[in-house]
Amino acid sequence: MESPDHSPSHARSLRVRAPWNAMPRRALTLPALVAALLISACGEPVPPTSPPYSLVTGRRAAPLPSAQLATATAAARTFARAWVPTIYLRRPPPLQGATSAVRRAQLLEAARVPLVRRHLRPRVAGVELKIAARRVQVDIRVVDGRSPAFSVGATLELRPEGWQVVTISTPG
Repeated sequence: MESPDHSPSHARSLRVRAPWNAMPRRALTLPALVAALLISACGEPVPPTSPPYSLVTGRRAAPLPSAQLATATAAARTFARAWVPTIYLRRPPPLQGATSAVRRAQLLEAARVPLVRRHLRPRVAGVELKIAARRVQVDIRVVDGRSPAFSVGATLELRPEGWQVVTISTPG
């Protein structure tokens, strides 16, 4: 004879549906959604960041004297006015105050300009400087009347002979 503990009918009666299977999924969806919304609102508010509006932004390792800041700003503007009109030319002239690496980069980029842009006249729409110790990052906004405005960049470094362009970066 079999023990009642091992009978199939007794084993079936001990099986109980799990509580999460007993409840319909729709009944759990709303409380889960409410809990998720409450949890997401529990953090500290993050203030919106505004874009920098000043000409000079960034953090400096050491204060740049106002005379050096003035010469850096003048050098950056002079460079921008000299470089931007030449960015669509097939053979751009050498840039004054630029290193040989910059000249090579300038010639490589000139070869990549599409033919439809060769006749356009790009011009400077704005210049933004980011100052670091003995270096200035220059972001130049360019417009040409047809293409969407874009940015090109350069790095100026303070050397014994003055501010010199050591790198350029082009769009793309």
